[in-house]
Amino acid sequence: MLNGHPEVIPYFANNANNQLFFLLLCSNSHIDRAEHVATTIQQEIVVQSVDLPQSFSRQVSDSKFASFQTSLAKKYSFSATVHQNKLTLVSTRSSIADVSREFYTFVTEACSVTDVIHFKKGVWRLVYSTSMEKKWTDLVEDMKKKGVTIVSSSKPTAHKPFIKIKGEVHNLEFAKEEILEFQAAVKERQVTISRPGMGKYFLSNPQGQTMLKGIESEAHVCIEVEISNKNCGDHEPSMTAGQSFKNIGFGSTAEMKRVNVIVGDITEFDRADVIVNAANGQLVHGTGIAAAIVKKERSSNRRRFKKAY
Repeated sequence: MLNGHPEVIPYFANNANNQLFFLLLCSNSHIDRAEHVATTIQQEIVVQSVDLPQSFSRQVSDSKFASFQTSLAKKYSFSATVHQNKLTLVSTRSSIADVSREFYTFVTEACSVTDVIHFKKGVWRLVYSTSMEKKWTDLVEDMKKKGVTIVSSSKPTAHKPFIKIKGEVHNLEFAKEEILEFQAAVKERQVTISRPGMGKYFLSNPQGQTMLKGIESEAHVCIEVEISNKNCGDHEPSMTAGQSFKNIGFGSTAEMKRVNVIVGDITEFDRADVIVNAANGQLVHGTGIAAAIVKKERSSNRRRFKKAY
């Protein structure tokens, strides 16, 4: 009598070759010899149980699972049963590892979904440029152990950084929570510099960029420079573009210098090559000789400036 794991019987019952061999073992004329062979076979039959994801029953139909087994049966001899989210595999000692791997790949793919997680600007670059890289690597390795992988990601310098992750539904949700907690651990502070031209200096000047990189390296931080919309653009600012200054005239000189005459806080205005200080009437220009003539006129209740060419 062949004793052992109850799932061994389906292994013999579901395969024609195994059935034939099983019948030969039952021949009365060779019963002693058959018992010896049966014991040997029993030692070569391996039973392996695998826990299935909770979403398996919802995402994998019976027909899809049966189709996969039919296809795999062309390569290996095995038996597979599913009971209460547990998969039991039976195969020979030489084949069980391959059969188990095939089933694991099938189940993982069938139960996997993808999702995209966006990062704040600068955080993705921070991961690659500071000591946070080690923490992120540890997090990624922990996700892999749970069957969640990063299938694609944006460049660290992307304007809208993101990563796309893939994994079983429940594991994916846990991974998302961990990634969001990782982002939340990044402290952020905004510093506003209103001096004219400072933003453009750091964005387009090689010396300014080198300076920022040096600060980032020394302080283990990531610095992102943005210019306020009210101080940049291809169009002249409107009369209500800013709260702290008023634009009362603009134009271009023969040298193609842009001239703006404003009243208010000029530290928040950096679009003009020539700026007139409304407080003292002083003409300030970036390079070369002043290319505009400003006449000062007085009235009873305010000081005005006119630009003349």
